[in-house]
Amino acid sequence: MTLEQLYGLWVALAPLTKLAVLSGVIQALGYVAYGWYVARRKIEPNPTSWLMWAYGTALVAVLEYVQIKQNPEASYALLVLPVVCASCSLALALLCWARGKLSWPKHPMDIFALILDVILTIGFVVAQVMYTYGVLTEAQRDVVAVVSLITVNLTSLTSFTPMVRELLEEPESERTSPWVFWALAYAVLSGLTWLEVGNWQSPLMMYPVLNTGIHTAVALLVFFGRRRRANRAAP
Repeated sequence: MTLEQLYGLWVALAPLTKLAVLSGVIQALGYVAYGWYVARRKIEPNPTSWLMWAYGTALVAVLEYVQIKQNPEASYALLVLPVVCASCSLALALLCWARGKLSWPKHPMDIFALILDVILTIGFVVAQVMYTYGVLTEAQRDVVAVVSLITVNLTSLTSFTPMVRELLEEPESERTSPWVFWALAYAVLSGLTWLEVGNWQSPLMMYPVLNTGIHTAVALLVFFGRRRRANRAAP
């Protein structure tokens, strides 16, 4: 396919679909930057966090799909970023495994975060099975759908715990640019989701808004942590 043909496909896309593709491209650029740093040993991925992100982002993508099916105002374009995130997170988790880094965590805080994350994930899966196979009434299904979304988004907080702990101890373990890319991608997805559903209180808004905040916070932690370390090292 030529560049001209690709451009023609891009022009033919609906405006909101273009935003969805843009969010996925920005997300992918973040992973390209992260992978470049990892390949040059400038970043050492936290294996516990990346393990949780590998299965957690896949479940988020599934839940977003379920929520979109139930919301006639939302389109499947909202899945572009979650699918990109899930695929790339799995690739990085496999890289940690290939390097022999994927093992049971040693720090008590990391162990607690992993166990809590697994419990929340199991709760999410059980709720989804009950939802899918009609064990619940219609009213109960609506409640479970929202609770599931809240539960799976809480895993965003638990999964970040090991990485943030390590980052606070050793700012050199991360770089700023990937987190800036990811924060921007989620900000674009937040705007797209709002344009799609027209309601900031929609359960679909929780995933992009929460992750915009988390990734922005990590970018700031990395930036100021590295800057503070550099100032201390300066003569």
